[in-house]
Amino acid sequence: GSRVRITKDYIFINRPDGTEEKMLRYHTTIFKKLFQLLTNVSIVDSYDITAEEEAALIADPDKYVGTVVLKDDTGREITVEYYALTARKMYIKVNGSGGFYVSSNHVKKSFDAIDLFMSGTDFSTDY
Repeated sequence: GSRVRITKDYIFINRPDGTEEKMLRYHTTIFKKLFQLLTNVSIVDSYDITAEEEAALIADPDKYVGTVVLKDDTGREITVEYYALTARKMYIKVNGSGGFYVSSNHVKKSFDAIDLFMSGTDFSTDY
């Protein structure tokens, strides 16, 4: 999956093939919708997993979905990594700490919106 980093002035998308797209962040309706989707993925519940199970999950490239990095104007970063568990659940790690899952539908919607945003195509924030 792609890694997205949002800073005060730019949006960076690092693709799995090693390419990077950099775009000037600007205040548009589409950007606001994208930001809303990326920041409103809510934790559903805790997910009990041993350290060995977590290491195996993270090491499996088929389970890795993507990473979102949010950076505020003070330089503070929040890094969220997503890993597929089931068709409906994704395991997340926030700043390196795991133990929770989110809805796969919400994450898929957010990541699909990134591509639409990059092409300048409007999208819905409804799930």
